[in-house]
Amino acid sequence: MHILFVNFTKNIFLKENHPFHDLAPLDIGYCASLLERENHKVNFIDCINLNNINQLIQLVNNIYFDVIVIKSQFFDNFNNSLLEFCEKINSNKRIFLIGPTTSQYSDLFLSNKSLVQAVLINEPEYTLLDLVSCCVQEESFSHVKGIKFFAKGKIISTDKRERIKDLDKLPFPKHSFFINANYHFYYPVNISSKLKIGYILSTRGCPYGCIFCSEIERASFGKEYYRRSAKNITSELSYLKSKRINTIYFEDDLFSIDPLEVRNLCNQILKERVRIKWIVQSRVDILNFNILKLMKKSGCSTICYGIESGSDVILNHVKKNINQQQIKTIINETKKNDIYAVGFLIIGNPNENSKQIDETNRLIKNLNLDFIQMHFFTPYKGSLAYSSYNNNNNNNFIDKFNISISNTKDIKLKKIQNIFYLRFYLNPTFAIKHIYNHFWFILSNFNHQYTLIKKTILYLFFENKNDR
Repeated sequence: MHILFVNFTKNIFLKENHPFHDLAPLDIGYCASLLERENHKVNFIDCINLNNINQLIQLVNNIYFDVIVIKSQFFDNFNNSLLEFCEKINSNKRIFLIGPTTSQYSDLFLSNKSLVQAVLINEPEYTLLDLVSCCVQEESFSHVKGIKFFAKGKIISTDKRERIKDLDKLPFPKHSFFINANYHFYYPVNISSKLKIGYILSTRGCPYGCIFCSEIERASFGKEYYRRSAKNITSELSYLKSKRINTIYFEDDLFSIDPLEVRNLCNQILKERVRIKWIVQSRVDILNFNILKLMKKSGCSTICYGIESGSDVILNHVKKNINQQQIKTIINETKKNDIYAVGFLIIGNPNENSKQIDETNRLIKNLNLDFIQMHFFTPYKGSLAYSSYNNNNNNNFIDKFNISISNTKDIKLKKIQNIFYLRFYLNPTFAIKHIYNHFWFILSNFNHQYTLIKKTILYLFFENKNDR
Protein backbone atom coordinates (compact mmCIF):
# COMPACT_ATOMS: atom_id res chain seq x y z
CA MET A 1 0.00 0.00 0.00
CA HIS A 2 0.96 3.66 -0.36
CA ILE A 3 1.02 5.56 2.92
CA LEU A 4 1.36 9.35 3.12
CA PHE A 5 2.51 10.92 6.39
CA VAL A 6 1.73 14.56 7.19
CA ASN A 7 3.31 16.50 10.05
CA PHE A 8 0.48 18.98 10.65
CA THR A 9 2.18 21.97 12.32
CA LYS A 10 0.72 25.25 13.48
CA ASN A 11 2.76 27.55 11.23
CA ILE A 12 0.28 27.14 8.36
CA PHE A 13 -2.46 28.61 10.56
CA LEU A 14 -0.68 30.80 13.08
CA LYS A 15 2.28 33.02 12.31
CA GLU A 16 4.31 33.13 15.51
CA ASN A 17 7.57 34.98 16.06
CA HIS A 18 8.81 33.20 19.17
CA PRO A 19 11.81 31.22 17.85
CA PHE A 20 10.73 27.68 18.66
CA HIS A 21 12.71 24.72 17.34
CA ASP A 22 11.36 22.60 14.52
CA LEU A 23 12.07 19.06 15.67
CA ALA A 24 11.90 16.05 13.40
CA PRO A 25 8.76 13.94 14.08
CA LEU A 26 10.66 10.74 14.85
CA ASP A 27 7.45 8.78 15.51
CA ILE A 28 6.59 9.29 11.84
CA GLY A 29 10.12 8.19 10.95
CA TYR A 30 9.81 4.98 12.96
CA CYS A 31 6.39 4.18 11.48
CA ALA A 32 7.70 4.75 7.96
CA SER A 33 10.69 2.44 8.45
CA LEU A 34 8.50 -0.33 9.84
CA LEU A 35 6.07 -0.04 6.93
CA GLU A 36 8.89 -0.04 4.39
CA ARG A 37 10.23 -3.21 5.99
CA GLU A 38 6.87 -4.79 5.12
CA ASN A 39 7.22 -3.57 1.49
CA HIS A 40 4.76 -0.68 1.74
CA LYS A 41 5.49 2.61 -0.02
CA VAL A 42 5.82 5.74 2.14
CA ASN A 43 5.83 9.47 1.48
CA PHE A 44 6.06 12.51 3.76
CA ILE A 45 4.96 16.14 3.89
CA ASP A 46 6.15 18.37 6.70
CA CYS A 47 4.15 21.57 7.12
CA ILE A 48 7.14 23.43 8.56
CA ASN A 49 8.13 24.11 4.94
CA LEU A 50 4.67 25.36 3.89
CA ASN A 51 3.04 28.76 4.17
CA ASN A 52 -0.69 27.99 4.32
CA ILE A 53 -3.34 25.28 4.38
CA ASN A 54 -4.14 25.60 0.68
CA GLN A 55 -0.56 24.77 -0.21
CA LEU A 56 -0.82 21.64 1.93
CA ILE A 57 -4.13 20.55 0.37
CA GLN A 58 -2.72 20.98 -3.13
CA LEU A 59 0.35 18.90 -2.30
CA VAL A 60 -1.68 16.13 -0.68
CA ASN A 61 -4.16 15.90 -3.56
CA ASN A 62 -1.29 15.59 -6.06
CA ILE A 63 0.20 12.53 -4.33
CA TYR A 64 -1.14 9.04 -4.78
CA PHE A 65 -1.82 7.26 -1.50
CA ASP A 66 -4.16 4.69 0.02
CA VAL A 67 -3.76 5.79 3.64
CA ILE A 68 -2.93 9.19 5.09
CA VAL A 69 -1.43 9.32 8.58
CA ILE A 70 -1.51 12.75 10.22
CA LYS A 71 0.46 13.85 13.25
CA SER A 72 -1.04 17.02 14.69
CA GLN A 73 1.07 19.16 16.97
CA PHE A 74 -0.71 21.31 19.51
CA PHE A 75 -2.12 24.72 18.68
CA ASP A 76 -5.30 26.58 19.67
CA ASN A 77 -8.47 25.31 17.96
CA PHE A 78 -6.38 22.58 16.35
CA ASN A 79 -9.28 20.10 16.28
CA ASN A 80 -11.42 22.27 13.99
CA SER A 81 -8.50 23.01 11.68
CA LEU A 82 -7.54 19.37 11.40
CA LEU A 83 -11.09 18.19 10.72
CA GLU A 84 -11.51 20.87 8.05
CA PHE A 85 -8.28 19.69 6.42
CA CYS A 86 -9.57 16.11 6.37
CA GLU A 87 -12.71 17.26 4.56
CA LYS A 88 -10.72 18.97 1.80
CA ILE A 89 -8.47 16.07 0.82
CA ASN A 90 -9.50 13.06 -1.21
CA SER A 91 -12.26 11.73 1.04
CA ASN A 92 -12.20 8.14 -0.19
CA LYS A 93 -8.87 7.50 1.56
CA ARG A 94 -8.23 6.03 4.98
CA ILE A 95 -7.36 8.75 7.52
CA PHE A 96 -5.51 7.87 10.74
CA LEU A 97 -4.26 10.24 13.44
CA ILE A 98 -1.14 9.74 15.58
CA GLY A 99 0.75 11.72 18.20
CA PRO A 100 0.43 12.86 21.81
CA THR A 101 -2.08 15.64 21.14
CA THR A 102 -4.59 13.50 19.28
CA SER A 103 -4.08 10.67 21.80
CA GLN A 104 -5.12 13.01 24.62
CA TYR A 105 -8.02 14.56 22.69
CA SER A 106 -9.07 11.55 20.63
CA ASP A 107 -12.81 11.97 21.18
CA LEU A 108 -12.78 15.39 19.46
CA PHE A 109 -11.99 13.71 16.13
CA LEU A 110 -14.45 10.83 16.15
CA SER A 111 -18.10 11.17 15.20
CA ASN A 112 -20.55 10.05 12.53
CA LYS A 113 -19.57 13.15 10.49
CA SER A 114 -15.82 12.83 10.89
CA LEU A 115 -13.71 11.38 8.07
CA VAL A 116 -11.11 10.18 10.58
CA GLN A 117 -11.26 6.40 10.67
CA ALA A 118 -9.07 5.80 13.72
CA VAL A 119 -7.01 7.62 16.32
CA LEU A 120 -3.93 5.72 17.46
CA ILE A 121 -3.44 5.96 21.22
CA ASN A 122 0.12 6.36 22.54
CA GLU A 123 3.01 4.63 20.73
CA PRO A 124 1.92 4.32 17.10
CA GLU A 125 4.51 2.08 15.44
CA TYR A 126 3.09 -1.44 15.72
CA THR A 127 -0.48 -0.18 15.94
CA LEU A 128 -0.18 1.48 12.54
CA LEU A 129 1.41 -1.66 11.11
CA ASP A 130 -1.65 -3.64 12.24
CA LEU A 131 -4.08 -1.04 10.87
CA VAL A 132 -2.43 -1.02 7.46
CA SER A 133 -2.55 -4.81 7.43
CA CYS A 134 -6.30 -4.57 8.09
CA CYS A 135 -6.62 -2.18 5.15
CA VAL A 136 -4.79 -4.65 2.88
CA GLN A 137 -7.00 -7.52 4.02
CA GLU A 138 -10.13 -5.31 4.11
CA GLU A 139 -10.74 -6.38 7.70
CA SER A 140 -12.39 -4.60 10.64
CA PHE A 141 -10.21 -2.56 12.99
CA SER A 142 -11.98 -3.92 16.06
CA HIS A 143 -9.22 -6.41 16.97
CA VAL A 144 -6.37 -3.88 16.65
CA LYS A 145 -5.04 -2.90 20.06
CA GLY A 146 -4.40 0.72 20.94
CA ILE A 147 -6.96 2.64 18.86
CA LYS A 148 -10.25 4.50 19.08
CA PHE A 149 -12.75 4.58 16.21
CA PHE A 150 -16.40 5.45 15.62
CA ALA A 151 -18.91 2.72 14.79
CA LYS A 152 -22.57 1.99 15.43
CA GLY A 153 -23.19 5.49 16.73
CA LYS A 154 -20.50 5.51 19.41
CA ILE A 155 -16.75 5.79 20.02
CA ILE A 156 -15.14 2.40 20.52
CA SER A 157 -11.87 1.92 22.43
CA THR A 158 -9.97 -1.28 21.78
CA ASP A 159 -7.71 -3.02 24.28
CA LYS A 160 -4.68 -1.06 25.41
CA ARG A 161 -1.47 -1.87 23.57
CA GLU A 162 1.58 -2.63 25.70
CA ARG A 163 4.52 -0.26 25.57
CA ILE A 164 7.44 -1.19 23.34
CA LYS A 165 10.00 -2.50 25.81
CA ASP A 166 12.79 -3.73 23.52
CA LEU A 167 13.50 -0.56 21.57
CA ASP A 168 16.49 -2.15 19.80
CA LYS A 169 14.06 -4.23 17.74
CA LEU A 170 12.75 -1.13 16.01
CA PRO A 171 14.52 -0.10 12.80
CA PHE A 172 16.11 3.34 12.75
CA PRO A 173 13.65 6.10 11.79
CA LYS A 174 13.55 6.98 8.10
CA HIS A 175 16.07 9.79 8.43
CA SER A 176 15.90 10.65 4.73
CA PHE A 177 12.60 12.37 5.60
CA PHE A 178 14.44 14.76 7.92
CA ILE A 179 17.97 15.32 6.63
CA ASN A 180 18.31 18.72 4.93
CA ALA A 181 14.63 19.41 5.70
CA ASN A 182 15.12 23.02 6.80
CA TYR A 183 14.49 22.40 10.51
CA HIS A 184 15.46 25.29 12.75
CA PHE A 185 17.51 24.70 15.88
CA TYR A 186 18.54 27.69 17.99
CA TYR A 187 20.58 26.49 20.97
CA PRO A 188 24.35 27.10 20.88
CA VAL A 189 26.49 24.24 19.60
CA ASN A 190 30.23 23.84 20.03
CA ILE A 191 31.11 23.60 16.34
CA SER A 192 32.86 26.01 13.99
CA SER A 193 31.14 24.92 10.78
CA LYS A 194 27.68 25.01 9.26
CA LEU A 195 25.16 23.21 11.46
CA LYS A 196 23.79 20.00 9.95
CA ILE A 197 21.53 18.58 12.60
CA GLY A 198 20.05 15.12 13.02
CA TYR A 199 17.61 13.77 15.59
CA ILE A 200 17.62 10.64 17.74
CA LEU A 201 15.29 9.23 20.38
CA SER A 202 17.35 6.99 22.67
CA THR A 203 14.91 6.59 25.58
CA ARG A 204 11.17 6.58 26.17
CA GLY A 205 9.16 7.40 29.27
CA CYS A 206 9.78 9.53 32.36
CA PRO A 207 9.03 8.36 35.94
CA TYR A 208 9.06 11.83 37.52
CA GLY A 209 5.88 13.57 38.69
CA CYS A 210 6.20 17.27 37.77
CA ILE A 211 2.62 18.58 37.78
CA PHE A 212 3.02 20.56 34.53
CA CYS A 213 4.27 17.62 32.47
CA SER A 214 1.98 16.16 29.82
CA GLU A 215 2.58 13.85 26.89
CA ILE A 216 1.33 16.69 24.66
CA GLU A 217 4.72 18.33 25.20
CA ARG A 218 6.79 15.17 25.15
CA ALA A 219 8.48 12.94 22.61
CA SER A 220 7.44 9.69 24.31
CA PHE A 221 4.61 8.15 26.29
CA GLY A 222 4.23 6.83 29.83
CA LYS A 223 6.09 6.87 33.12
CA GLU A 224 7.84 3.53 32.60
CA TYR A 225 11.36 4.16 31.34
CA TYR A 226 12.94 2.16 28.51
CA ARG A 227 16.34 2.73 26.91
CA ARG A 228 18.00 1.50 23.77
CA SER A 229 21.37 -0.21 24.13
CA ALA A 230 24.53 1.88 23.86
CA LYS A 231 25.62 -0.10 20.81
CA ASN A 232 22.31 0.45 19.04
CA ILE A 233 22.36 4.21 19.71
CA THR A 234 25.98 4.50 18.59
CA SER A 235 25.16 2.68 15.35
CA GLU A 236 22.53 5.31 14.62
CA LEU A 237 25.01 8.07 15.42
CA SER A 238 27.46 6.49 12.96
CA TYR A 239 24.77 6.26 10.29
CA LEU A 240 23.87 9.93 10.64
CA LYS A 241 27.53 10.94 10.60
CA SER A 242 27.90 9.02 7.32
CA LYS A 243 25.15 11.30 5.95
CA ARG A 244 27.30 14.33 6.87
CA ILE A 245 25.31 15.21 9.97
CA ASN A 246 27.62 16.97 12.46
CA THR A 247 25.27 17.55 15.42
CA ILE A 248 22.67 15.35 17.08
CA TYR A 249 19.79 16.54 19.22
CA PHE A 250 18.50 13.77 21.47
CA GLU A 251 14.76 14.39 21.65
CA ASP A 252 14.50 12.26 24.80
CA ASP A 253 12.26 13.72 27.47
CA LEU A 254 14.98 12.85 29.99
CA PHE A 255 18.20 11.55 28.47
CA SER A 256 20.23 11.18 31.66
CA ILE A 257 17.87 9.37 34.01
CA ASP A 258 20.28 6.44 34.41
CA PRO A 259 23.87 7.69 34.92
CA LEU A 260 25.29 4.18 34.39
CA GLU A 261 23.66 3.97 30.96
CA VAL A 262 24.95 7.45 30.12
CA ARG A 263 28.47 6.23 30.94
CA ASN A 264 27.96 3.13 28.80
CA LEU A 265 26.87 5.24 25.84
CA CYS A 266 29.78 7.67 26.19
CA ASN A 267 32.27 4.81 26.40
CA GLN A 268 30.70 3.14 23.35
CA ILE A 269 30.94 6.37 21.35
CA LEU A 270 34.62 6.69 22.32
CA LYS A 271 35.29 3.02 21.57
CA GLU A 272 33.81 3.29 18.07
CA ARG A 273 35.41 6.73 17.53
CA VAL A 274 32.22 8.42 16.42
CA ARG A 275 33.20 12.08 16.37
CA ILE A 276 29.98 14.05 16.44
CA LYS A 277 28.53 16.77 18.68
CA TRP A 278 25.36 16.07 20.64
CA ILE A 279 22.79 17.88 22.79
CA VAL A 280 20.53 16.48 25.52
CA GLN A 281 17.95 17.44 28.14
CA SER A 282 18.55 16.63 31.80
CA ARG A 283 17.42 17.28 35.34
CA VAL A 284 19.81 19.14 37.62
CA ASP A 285 19.91 16.39 40.28
CA ILE A 286 21.23 13.46 38.22
CA LEU A 287 24.58 14.30 36.67
CA ASN A 288 27.89 15.06 38.41
CA PHE A 289 31.31 16.42 37.49
CA ASN A 290 32.83 13.07 36.46
CA ILE A 291 29.90 12.07 34.23
CA LEU A 292 29.92 15.53 32.66
CA LYS A 293 33.64 15.16 31.95
CA LEU A 294 33.02 11.86 30.16
CA MET A 295 30.06 13.33 28.25
CA LYS A 296 32.22 16.21 27.06
CA LYS A 297 34.98 13.84 25.95
CA SER A 298 32.51 11.79 23.88
CA GLY A 299 31.05 14.81 22.09
CA CYS A 300 28.44 16.46 24.33
CA SER A 301 28.17 20.11 23.36
CA THR A 302 25.09 21.41 25.15
CA ILE A 303 22.82 20.35 28.01
CA CYS A 304 19.32 21.79 28.52
CA TYR A 305 18.32 21.82 32.18
CA GLY A 306 14.81 22.06 33.60
CA ILE A 307 15.43 24.85 36.13
CA GLU A 308 11.82 26.10 36.08
CA SER A 309 11.97 28.57 39.01
CA GLY A 310 14.27 30.42 41.39
CA SER A 311 11.89 29.78 44.28
CA ASP A 312 12.17 26.58 46.31
CA VAL A 313 8.53 27.10 47.33
CA ILE A 314 7.41 26.97 43.69
CA LEU A 315 9.72 24.06 42.88
CA ASN A 316 8.16 22.07 45.70
CA HIS A 317 4.65 23.07 44.66
CA VAL A 318 5.12 21.87 41.07
CA LYS A 319 6.75 18.67 42.43
CA LYS A 320 10.04 19.26 40.66
CA ASN A 321 11.89 17.94 43.75
CA ILE A 322 15.02 20.01 43.23
CA ASN A 323 16.43 23.07 44.98
CA GLN A 324 18.50 26.17 44.25
CA GLN A 325 21.76 24.68 45.50
CA GLN A 326 21.45 21.71 43.14
CA ILE A 327 20.78 24.09 40.25
CA LYS A 328 23.81 26.26 41.03
CA THR A 329 26.09 23.26 41.52
CA ILE A 330 25.25 21.47 38.27
CA ILE A 331 25.43 24.62 36.12
CA ASN A 332 28.83 25.41 37.64
CA GLU A 333 30.09 21.86 37.00
CA THR A 334 28.70 21.88 33.47
CA LYS A 335 30.55 25.09 32.64
CA LYS A 336 33.76 23.81 34.25
CA ASN A 337 33.62 20.97 31.73
CA ASP A 338 33.24 23.46 28.87
CA ILE A 339 29.70 22.29 28.07
CA TYR A 340 27.10 24.90 27.11
CA ALA A 341 24.16 25.19 29.51
CA VAL A 342 20.58 26.09 28.53
CA GLY A 343 18.01 26.91 31.21
CA PHE A 344 14.31 26.10 30.83
CA LEU A 345 12.17 28.38 33.00
CA ILE A 346 8.47 28.73 33.80
CA ILE A 347 6.52 31.76 34.99
CA GLY A 348 2.86 31.95 35.90
CA ASN A 349 3.11 28.92 38.18
CA PRO A 350 0.12 28.21 40.45
CA ASN A 351 -0.11 30.85 43.18
CA GLU A 352 3.23 32.34 42.12
CA ASN A 353 3.69 35.93 43.29
CA SER A 354 5.99 38.78 42.25
CA LYS A 355 8.50 37.97 45.00
CA GLN A 356 8.96 34.46 43.67
CA ILE A 357 9.33 35.74 40.10
CA ASP A 358 12.04 38.11 41.40
CA GLU A 359 13.78 35.09 42.94
CA THR A 360 13.86 33.49 39.50
CA ASN A 361 15.33 36.65 38.03
CA ARG A 362 18.07 36.75 40.69
CA LEU A 363 18.91 33.10 40.11
CA ILE A 364 19.34 33.63 36.38
CA LYS A 365 21.68 36.56 37.03
CA ASN A 366 23.89 34.31 39.17
CA LEU A 367 23.99 31.38 36.74
CA ASN A 368 26.48 31.24 33.90
CA LEU A 369 23.89 30.17 31.31
CA ASP A 370 24.45 30.34 27.55
CA PHE A 371 20.76 30.50 26.68
CA ILE A 372 17.38 30.66 28.39
CA GLN A 373 13.89 29.74 27.29
CA MET A 374 10.94 31.13 29.22
CA HIS A 375 7.59 29.30 29.19
CA PHE A 376 4.20 30.05 30.72
CA PHE A 377 2.78 27.46 33.12
CA THR A 378 0.15 25.61 31.12
CA PRO A 379 -2.10 22.80 32.47
CA TYR A 380 -2.08 20.55 29.41
CA LYS A 381 -4.43 17.61 29.39
CA GLY A 382 -2.70 14.55 30.79
CA SER A 383 -0.82 16.58 33.41
CA LEU A 384 -1.53 16.55 37.14
CA ALA A 385 -2.19 20.29 36.85
CA TYR A 386 -4.98 19.70 34.32
CA SER A 387 -7.13 17.80 36.79
CA SER A 388 -6.45 20.41 39.48
CA TYR A 389 -7.26 23.53 37.45
CA ASN A 390 -9.82 22.30 34.95
CA ASN A 391 -12.69 22.09 37.44
CA ASN A 392 -15.36 21.54 34.80
CA ASN A 393 -13.44 18.68 33.15
CA ASN A 394 -13.99 20.48 29.86
CA ASN A 395 -12.43 18.74 26.86
CA ASN A 396 -12.04 22.12 25.16
CA PHE A 397 -9.96 23.49 28.04
CA ILE A 398 -7.11 23.31 25.52
CA ASP A 399 -8.47 26.54 23.98
CA LYS A 400 -8.28 28.41 27.30
CA PHE A 401 -4.52 28.37 27.90
CA ASN A 402 -4.36 32.16 27.92
CA ILE A 403 -5.84 32.21 31.42
CA SER A 404 -3.23 32.73 34.13
CA ILE A 405 -3.55 30.54 37.24
CA SER A 406 -0.84 32.43 39.14
CA ASN A 407 -1.24 35.56 41.24
CA THR A 408 -0.04 37.62 38.27
CA LYS A 409 -2.42 38.79 35.56
CA ASP A 410 -2.09 37.29 32.12
CA ILE A 411 -1.07 40.48 30.30
CA LYS A 412 1.57 41.23 32.93
CA LEU A 413 3.08 37.74 32.48
CA LYS A 414 3.82 38.52 28.84
CA LYS A 415 5.55 41.72 29.90
CA ILE A 416 7.53 39.84 32.54
CA GLN A 417 8.64 37.31 29.93
CA ASN A 418 9.85 40.18 27.72
CA ILE A 419 11.77 41.71 30.62
CA PHE A 420 13.48 38.39 31.39
CA TYR A 421 14.57 37.99 27.79
CA LEU A 422 15.72 41.61 27.42
CA ARG A 423 17.70 41.58 30.68
CA PHE A 424 19.40 38.34 29.73
CA TYR A 425 20.12 38.75 26.02
CA LEU A 426 20.81 42.51 25.98
CA ASN A 427 23.13 42.39 28.94
CA PRO A 428 26.50 43.67 27.63
CA THR A 429 28.40 40.99 29.57
CA PHE A 430 26.28 38.27 27.98
CA ALA A 431 26.62 39.76 24.51
CA ILE A 432 30.43 39.95 24.71
CA LYS A 433 30.71 36.46 26.18
CA HIS A 434 28.30 35.01 23.62
CA ILE A 435 30.12 36.47 20.64
CA TYR A 436 33.50 35.42 22.07
CA ASN A 437 32.40 31.83 22.79
CA HIS A 438 30.35 31.29 19.64
CA PHE A 439 32.03 33.54 17.08
CA TRP A 440 32.84 30.84 14.51
CA PHE A 441 29.48 29.14 15.01
CA ILE A 442 27.67 32.46 14.45
CA LEU A 443 29.80 33.24 11.40
CA SER A 444 29.31 29.77 9.88
CA ASN A 445 25.55 29.90 10.49
CA PHE A 446 24.88 33.55 9.79
CA ASN A 447 21.49 33.08 8.07
CA HIS A 448 20.36 30.82 10.90
CA GLN A 449 21.46 33.37 13.53
CA TYR A 450 19.87 36.24 11.61
CA THR A 451 16.52 34.39 11.63
CA LEU A 452 16.83 33.86 15.38
CA ILE A 453 17.57 37.55 16.05
CA LYS A 454 14.79 38.75 13.73
CA LYS A 455 12.17 36.49 15.29
CA THR A 456 13.25 37.46 18.79
CA ILE A 457 12.99 41.18 18.03
CA LEU A 458 9.57 40.75 16.42
CA TYR A 459 8.35 38.69 19.37
CA LEU A 460 9.62 41.10 22.03
CA PHE A 461 8.71 44.42 20.46
CA PHE A 462 5.96 43.96 17.88
CA GLU A 463 3.82 40.94 18.81
CA ASN A 464 0.42 41.73 20.33
CA LYS A 465 1.13 42.25 24.01
CA ASN A 466 -2.32 40.99 24.94
CA ASP A 467 -1.52 37.53 23.59
CA ARG A 468 0.12 34.72 25.44
